[in-house]
Parts: sequence; structure tokens; C-alpha cells
Amino acid sequence: MVKGVVLTIGNFDGVHVGHRKLIDTVIRYACREKKPSVLYTFSPHPHQVLFPERQHRLLYSIKKNKSLLKDMGLDHLIVEPFTSHFSKLSPEKFIEKYIVNIMQPTFIVVGYNFRFGIGSAGSTPLLEKLKKKHNFRLKVVSPVKRKGIVVSSSAIKKAILSGHWDLVSAFLGRFFSITGLVVKGEGIGTTLGFPTINLKVEDSVLLPMNGVYTARVRKENQYFQAVVNIGQTPTFSHNCLKKIEVHLIGRDEQWRDKECEVEIVGYIRPEYKFPDSQALIHQINKDIVQARLRLEQIP
Repeated sequence: MVKGVVLTIGNFDGVHVGHRKLIDTVIRYACREKKPSVLYTFSPHPHQVLFPERQHRLLYSIKKNKSLLKDMGLDHLIVEPFTSHFSKLSPEKFIEKYIVNIMQPTFIVVGYNFRFGIGSAGSTPLLEKLKKKHNFRLKVVSPVKRKGIVVSSSAIKKAILSGHWDLVSAFLGRFFSITGLVVKGEGIGTTLGFPTINLKVEDSVLLPMNGVYTARVRKENQYFQAVVNIGQTPTFSHNCLKKIEVHLIGRDEQWRDKECEVEIVGYIRPEYKFPDSQALIHQINKDIVQARLRLEQIP
């Protein structure tokens, strides 16, 4: 295990602009101190272990979060298995056993609202006391605001579920994306003249409210214009299962059993039950026109 590090600790779900400020600070201090930069996080998310009845949803899968974090330029990413036993550590024991004894940090960088240890009893004032005992320096990073709101993973989830996509993009510093495996659909889109890619996503990942969205599909280093329907397709189905159907505008791609990332650019309309297929086709054509206009505005 690497020792003598500049370290940050947290959950980092979504890797939003607040997280990026924290990580940039770690990297800057590590360069100045000529020490390795390390990010220490947890999997699964602590809330999924501590409060399983709440069905805690993540902005991104653990795999996606790890990918985003690795792209930030850190020297090391450590993912600690979060268990019920681990959650019972006192704040002091966690810092001593898992942080100081293993990594011997010279500098710890945390967010203003950082909590740790059993019952989230540990906070930045406690770290201020522990830094003297364990001989590390401490930097507490102030909150980041966008549009007058403090950026947090919970604020992003609230914006997604209420359809405020301008806030979502501002908080994340990029478009929100959904990553899933392409699976076989019912073929309804093809019969209508609008073939779709159907995505299966992890149950733990948050999905937007039902509706039709302007989107971009990313495959390797290419982007494809798209319209996405999230919901139960009520015109043709009484199935209550939520589906993600992606129509690539002007294309008919077959990516079965491959992973696909869909960036949600904006909201178009609610999901409706149409009287017949012709009414639906007419509306889809209008959706495509609206999506193209929005996508052409992206640099």
C-alpha cells in the first residue's frame, strides 16, 4: 500500500463539480508536496448497507463512477468494501486503523460536510483534533454553488426527478448519462419505422421521470443524435415495467449485448397514450424535429 499521501475520502456519487473541486485540490497539493494523490471511497454506497429499506438510488453505477474518477488524474483510487461490520467503527478507530496506519497521509482534504464513523458521528471538527495526534495537515473545501444552489448528489437527484435539466447539467458540469446493456426489445419501434435500442440498467441507478427526451448516444469516440422514451409505452403495452428505448435519428444500428451510454440533453414531453399508431408516428416525427434543433445547438 502506498504511504505518505495526499488523501481525500468520500462517496463521490456522480463526480459533480463539487467533487471535482475537491479532487483538483488534492492533486494540486500532491504536486506541491511531491506526494502521491489518493482518493478513498466505498462500495457499495453506505446508505445501501445501512438503510436497505430506502432503496437508495445512485446517480451512476460503481463502474461508471470509477471510470470518471480515474479520468481525473489521481495517482491512486482505493475502493473500500463497505459492510455492516465496517460501519460500526468509531470515527477515531476508522481514521487510525484504515487511514493513518495504512496510508500515513501527510495531508487530508475533505468537503465541508464530511462525516465518518458509526452513526456519522465524525466530522471536520474531530479531524481538526485528530490531525495533531496523527501528524497530518487538513484542508476543508468549501461548498460549490451553481445558480445559487449548493451542489450535492442529493440536489442533482432532486433536479433529475423534477425535470430541471439545466440544473442537472450545471451541477454535473456535463450532461447526465444512463449506461446500460443493449437487449432485445419487442420490435414495436421497428414496425412504426423508428427502430430502437433497448437498454437494461442496474436496479440501483436512478432513472429520470417518464417521458421523451433529447439525447446523444456515445459509442467509443462517436456521438449519435437520439430521441429517448423512458416509461411503459402505454399506447401498446399495459406492462408496468419501466423501459428505456433509444431511437438513433436517421440510423438503424444493431448493438445487441454491447454496453451503451446515453446522455440526456433535455426534456421534450410527457409519455402519452395515443389513440392509434398513426397519431404516435406523427408525434414521434415532431419529437425528432425538436431534438435535432436542440442537438444542433451543442458545440
